[in-house]
Amino acid sequence: MRLFFVVMLCACGAVSECWGAGFVHSENFVVLTPSEPSKEASRQFAQQILDRAELLRSQIAREWCGAELAAGDGRAVINVSFSPSR
Repeated sequence: MRLFFVVMLCACGAVSECWGAGFVHSENFVVLTPSEPSKEASRQFAQQILDRAELLRSQIAREWCGAELAAGDGRAVINVSFSPSR
C-alpha cells in the first residue's frame, strides 16, 4: 500500500508540474490546486489549505477521540477546483 501511495504522489507531482498546479503534502494530506492565477499563488493557496486541514484534523480528533490521531492515520487527498457559478 505504501508503495502505491509513493507512486501516486510521484505521478501527481509530475502532473501538477506540467499543469503548473499547486501541490503540497504532509503525512496526513495531499493537496492539489488549480494553476490559476500563477504557479506560486497556487502553491501558497495549497499550503494554506494544508495548514488548515492539519489544524482541523487535530481539533476534531481531540474533540471526538480525546487525543490526537497518529500521523498518516486516515490520509486524504484534497483536490481543489474552481467553478464560475456559486
